[in-house]
Amino acid sequence: MDVRSYSGVAAFCLLVSIFPAATIAKGPAPSLGLCQNAVAAFNQQFNTTNGLDKNGDLPLDSGIIVHTIHGPDKATLIALNALPVDANNTCGAYLNMTPPVFLPWCGSNKDPRTQQWDDSSSWTYIRSDTLINGRNAQRADEVVCSNTDNKNYGLIFSNAYMNVSTNKLPNLGCMYPLDGDTGNRTQMGCGISQNPYIDRTYAQGACPSSETLKQYGADFGQLLNVDNGQEASYAGSLICSLSKPQFDLWIGARQTIDLSFTAWPVNEFVLFNWETYSTNDLANNKYLVGIYYLSGCSKASGGTRADAQAIADLYAKWSGVDLPVVNLSNQDMRVGGNTPFSCN
Repeated sequence: MDVRSYSGVAAFCLLVSIFPAATIAKGPAPSLGLCQNAVAAFNQQFNTTNGLDKNGDLPLDSGIIVHTIHGPDKATLIALNALPVDANNTCGAYLNMTPPVFLPWCGSNKDPRTQQWDDSSSWTYIRSDTLINGRNAQRADEVVCSNTDNKNYGLIFSNAYMNVSTNKLPNLGCMYPLDGDTGNRTQMGCGISQNPYIDRTYAQGACPSSETLKQYGADFGQLLNVDNGQEASYAGSLICSLSKPQFDLWIGARQTIDLSFTAWPVNEFVLFNWETYSTNDLANNKYLVGIYYLSGCSKASGGTRADAQAIADLYAKWSGVDLPVVNLSNQDMRVGGNTPFSCN
């Protein structure tokens, strides 16, 4: 569960009072060619189902990793555009300001005990064979939508980020076939759950390295029946976390688990080392590769290209890099389409 708020309305009220009012930066009109090239690559990547390569890395051309964000809120964008550009400052430096500054491409979860930013961030991995369409008729928005908030925009990251280690920690921390409630877990979202609303007797940390798909499925099934099913909706948040070498196991679990009872059917990848990167780092490594706006959600309003472009314009102002702005259709994924990304 991503507890990072992009809107940050309260924080940015203070920022607006500190920095002079500014109009939202209006960059050049979005390039259709930039979008078309990106869409072709994203759709091909979405439909490519390769497992780990011979080096134990996630293939750059298989699957898409996305991070949903709120907004954009107009007051937030005004405040962010009023900030002096310092692309060499790390994300952690901005998050640790008082109040925190949430650049759209910087984020973190909070430690459930200290409520401090703990340098991890929650992402979703989408691939054509991991969507589990139609498994839960009561939750039509099971792909990337949510009917409880306004996360209609997001970031698209290169899989290259997940194959790097920084400060002796891998950038890919752990994985959950369902939302792992990482904002309430120790060890930067990969440890034991501290959620006060669940029976922590059943809360689990990391899966053993010997974990098999059969064991994982049995464990998940047992969690569905805890206390006569009272914990069923939290089963995804209680299940143990999988490490990067268990990626193929993660795929198998994602394809077979029953989503009928869970409250949060989206999957979750926890990325580490978030605060160690600056905007220039992200740009120089080409980690951030696109901005999307969401459409096709049955229970929530969709985003707009203009608002997504405002995020891309802000990134261009800081990094000098123009990112493609694309539409991500939840409806297309829900019905098993092969082209969820478009320039519409």
